[in-house]
Amino acid sequence: MKKIPFAAFFFSAALIYADAGEDLRRAAKGGDATELKKVLSAKANINAKDDWGLTALMLASDEGHLEVVQLLIAGKAKVNEKNIDGSTALGYAASENRIEILKLLIASGADVKSKTKKGRTALFNPCDKGLTEIVRLLIQAGADVNAKDITGYTPLMRASEKGGNAEIVKLLLDAGANVNAKSKEGETALSIASRSNNPGVLELLKAAGAKE
Repeated sequence: MKKIPFAAFFFSAALIYADAGEDLRRAAKGGDATELKKVLSAKANINAKDDWGLTALMLASDEGHLEVVQLLIAGKAKVNEKNIDGSTALGYAASENRIEILKLLIASGADVKSKTKKGRTALFNPCDKGLTEIVRLLIQAGADVNAKDITGYTPLMRASEKGGNAEIVKLLLDAGANVNAKSKEGETALSIASRSNNPGVLELLKAAGAKE
């Protein structure tokens, strides 16, 4: 019987596992629960990453495939894995307004204070996009309303941009956001809101003690 060199066997096995990881991510991104179960039954690495550090859970969370996310979490997918930018499945779900997935990730131990390489938590993008319910859920889960990114911006500053979102601004202020926090450029939520000319946001900030 001809023996297969160990190095060749190892290389072949590595290729199989790599293909299985790719199949898993493809099924997750496409929301194909049947294919996902098939790949998982073949013992694919549930936390396998692509070249950008994306896992099946991140992709399913981003695309909004709740059933797939449930299957992955049941299969022990790591909810706090990060891609090469430091983003997590929670960050993707929050940014894309995936409310039920966000709830599931939080209930499964997702870290609401985790930061990307740019210093942003999952709270930043929803504040910028006006995703009120996502912001509410993250705050309820203990998100840091005074977190600063690498530019010194806070969630309150993001919520005060582009016309602002008064409801989100109020949620942040009620949760203890520092109304006079300054960015590295010396900007505050009030100065940012003033450029956007949103009377409702300006009124809320001033009532909370924002200084000119």
